[in-house]
Amino acid sequence: MCIRDRGKINGNVNPNNVIIVAAHYDTWSPVPAISFGAREAVSVAVLMELARLFKEIRPANSIWFVALAGYWQALAGSREFVEKYYFSPEVQSGEVKPWVFIDLGFLDLETKGLSVLPGVGRMYRGVSYYAQSDGAPYRGIALRYEDIVRKISNYISQEPLREFLMSANIDPNSFIYIPPSSSPYHSEMLPLSLDSEPAMIAGCYSFSFGSPFSFKLWRGGLLNDLHEVNASLLRYKIDVIAYIISSFANDEFQDWSWEPVSYTHLTLPTN
Repeated sequence: MCIRDRGKINGNVNPNNVIIVAAHYDTWSPVPAISFGAREAVSVAVLMELARLFKEIRPANSIWFVALAGYWQALAGSREFVEKYYFSPEVQSGEVKPWVFIDLGFLDLETKGLSVLPGVGRMYRGVSYYAQSDGAPYRGIALRYEDIVRKISNYISQEPLREFLMSANIDPNSFIYIPPSSSPYHSEMLPLSLDSEPAMIAGCYSFSFGSPFSFKLWRGGLLNDLHEVNASLLRYKIDVIAYIISSFANDEFQDWSWEPVSYTHLTLPTN
């Protein structure tokens, strides 16, 4: 079982509209007895804090907070989650609509700012990011990413967030980095698999938060890194992530059609 936990907060207006927020809690090291993977656990710690926050502030849409395992086993947790929930009768019939899958990704402590990455990374790199055929199960991945970018760009252009960041002497235009759709991964220094990939391949609007222009060499580390974790370094990243999640959780999605998010299995040719 690669889905450790799933916390539900029911929306108070459109409870059948669902926003999924996920992070993996497993880490990897050649010497796990002395390397606890504390820095990699930052994202799932943020997930738990976000769940506590939204429990007190119920949004219009429902939010599912999902802790996944199996990241280092070819995204086993996120693949199992997609198979179990996205292909359930409730979702296939349209009774429940999980509009967007948000992966908290790898949050680097030293790097300033956040990036937004489409849910096609190292795991499914054989699938064309630019495929736009209506007949393909992976229809319009680039188009869906552009839809996500438009929404997030609209959210972060609003005055409350900009004023908040500027009050802390942070430039909103540089803190939130959205790579161009023509080169969505150029902010990543090393190839990454993303927990948002299975959902995107299945036909969902899906993306990962990232830390731009960071090598993230602490992944798979050899030593105990617990002393390196300083929550204060994450403050503004967490605030911006919470703001974007809240914006999705209160969105009516009138500019998105449910039809492109009717999930299908992707079958790759064997020859």
